[in-house]
Amino acid sequence: MFTKKDKKFLKSVGIAAEPTHDEDIMKCAKRIARHTSPIQLDGTCRLLLAVGLPLTRENYLRLAFAGKPPDEPLDGEIEAELPEEFQTWDSGEDKEE
Repeated sequence: MFTKKDKKFLKSVGIAAEPTHDEDIMKCAKRIARHTSPIQLDGTCRLLLAVGLPLTRENYLRLAFAGKPPDEPLDGEIEAELPEEFQTWDSGEDKEE
């Protein structure tokens, strides 16, 4: 389990836990539910879930980049490394399948 120090770190990097992200959480949950096989969550997603924080793109980037996420739009290499649920490819870009 996580200590108070761990939770303090998450807060210090600006991890948002407001209920305003409920729509994002539901969208992600519905997508996960459509999969027939279990999804392997990466360490960043597991950490967010373990401390009860919403799985949002904003929270993911803040935690993954220790409170200093890169400016949007992300460069293609960084975007491709995000979990699929958090990727926001511009309509002019083609994601490699």
